[in-house]
This record gives sequence, C-alpha cells and structure tokens, in this order.
Amino acid sequence: MNTYSSPSQTQADNQQLPHFWRFHPQFFHKIWGGDRLHTFLKKNLGETVPCGESWELSDVPSSPSKVMDGQFEGMTLSEVLSRFGHQIMGKGWAVEGASTPRFPLLIKFLDAREDLSVQVHPNDELAFLRHGCPGKTEMWYVLEAEPGATLITGFKGEMDAERYTRMLNDGRIMEVLNREPVAAGDVFFIPAGRIHTIGKGIVLAEIQQSSDITYRLYDFDRVDEQGRLRDLHTDEALAALDFTPYTSYRTSYARVDNEAVELVNCPYFRTFLLQLKQPMVRTSVHHMGFRVFMVVGGSGRFKSSQEEVGLSMGDTLLVSAEAAEVAIFPDNEGISLLETGLPAPDGTAT
Repeated sequence: MNTYSSPSQTQADNQQLPHFWRFHPQFFHKIWGGDRLHTFLKKNLGETVPCGESWELSDVPSSPSKVMDGQFEGMTLSEVLSRFGHQIMGKGWAVEGASTPRFPLLIKFLDAREDLSVQVHPNDELAFLRHGCPGKTEMWYVLEAEPGATLITGFKGEMDAERYTRMLNDGRIMEVLNREPVAAGDVFFIPAGRIHTIGKGIVLAEIQQSSDITYRLYDFDRVDEQGRLRDLHTDEALAALDFTPYTSYRTSYARVDNEAVELVNCPYFRTFLLQLKQPMVRTSVHHMGFRVFMVVGGSGRFKSSQEEVGLSMGDTLLVSAEAAEVAIFPDNEGISLLETGLPAPDGTAT
C-alpha cells in the first residue's frame, strides 16, 4: 500500500475528486466468528480466522478506513473528510467554527459462527457522558442463515429493572428474551437501549452509528483463548437498557424488484433496498447527499458523470455528494444493494 503524502491546498483544490470512493476492509478476529466472510463474501481474510467482522467504512478513531486505490490511496477517511468534506458529504457537512466532524456511520459485514454475547448499546446522551462519543443505533440485513438460525431482540413481555436484575442474577435471563427465527432478506432495527444478540449460523450486513461501545450483560459463561471469562458490563448495561415492550421487533417491507424500498428511516440513517434486474438511476437531492452502497447479492456496474466501477457481492462503495446521479447497471443475474445516507431534514427521499 502506498503511504499518502498530502498535496498542497492549492493542488488539492485543483484536483478532480473521485465520485466513487472504495476503502480497504478491516477484519476483526472474534471468538464467535468463522470463515463465511471468505467463503461466502469472497474476502481475503489472511490470518484473521476466525473472523467475526469486516469493517467496510469506518471513521472510528482506533480503526479508520483507508482509501483502496487511485490518487488518494492510503489516505484515511478522516484525512479525506478534513480536506474534502464539503465535496464528499454535502453542503451541510460542517458547522462554522466547529472542529472537523467524523463520518457518522460505521458499515460492516458480520459472520456469527457461534452466538454473540447478549448485549446492549447506550444512547447518545449516555455514550457522550461516559465515553465522549455517539451512541449506537443499528440495523441488520440478513444475507445468509442456516436452517433453524435465530437471533434475539427485545424482551418477550413486560419488564422492569427489578425483574430483569433478578432474572440475570439467577442465570435465567434467556427465559425472558424475544427470540426470532431468521432467513436471508430479514431486516431488524436495533435502537440504542434494546437488548439483543446475533445467533449462530447468520451472516449479515450491519449499518450503525459511528460507535464501538457495547455492554455485555450475559456471555454463556464463555471463555477466551486464554481460558478467561470475558468481561461483563452489568451495571453499565442496566443504565442503558430500554425495558419498553413491543408487539413486533421485525421490520416488514415489500420485496419487489426494480424499486427503491425503504427499510429504515431513523434520525441517524436512512436505508433502502434495491433489487435490480434492470438499470436504475439514483438521484441525490438534499444537502447531505453522500450515499453508501453495500452489495448484498449479485453484481453490476455503477456509473456517474465522470467515472465507472464494477462491484460484486460483499463490496461497499461511498458515493460523493457531487455525484448527483448514479446509474446502476445490473449484470445478468441482477444485483441487490443496500443504499444508505443521512435522512433529509424534511424526511423526503434522497
């Protein structure tokens, strides 16, 4: 990989910035991970096996993404945005007088060969108070699920802090959690504060706030490679939990071809599913017009007014706000995409 050397500001201003930005994925060893990110998504994991996560696009300070190719190869996402944030992110990117903000999303693929810990993420208020960073609201799109695979999201019924603490201390917390059978194409929205875990045999795409804060509250008495129990965060989790019961925790949507189908529209991101058998043009109109495309099936080509790139399953692409239109041409087998950006201020589609 080349080491990036910053050009002068004049040189940078005169450069034609790419519309399409690709970044090296970062692979993370997890005791619950497997090899499906390689065998299913064709990622070169190297020695990172078992691998649980591939961070496709990250501005988390400890693990920044680096540009994969082109004139800015080796530059981190933070460096890119510090110089070209307005062009890439859109006119509403920076507040006058504020320090350079970070990219607001963290984009991942996950492979759960075994169950993840039962966990919860803090909301913004709690995360900023404790950690000086945003909270973590996320969504899951299931790419593959073994027969009988399940995940947990929320409680089965009425719950409060006293009963929750009693069930946790008695080793019976699994009895009160809501378990969902899953299949490819299922979608789950996980707001901050909701108890959850991904079950074994599931590969999924995850879109979330740019935060890596997780509170484990139960881990099946599992030990790490050194034979030690993994840390739990029971007190932190209790303060973060939302005990509100819901009648349904699964996201329903219309599975139709050649349309942009909205999956999630929350304060932190808006995500559409595109299942394309024919070409489609996607137009960005609002002030924060960057978009992220994750290929979750098939392959195809993306074309803007100045460049073209081919993508296949498991690839991720950041599209600059300056690319007002992106034409997508599916290959013969079609292409399935998750398209994510920030919600427009008035809630209209991007």
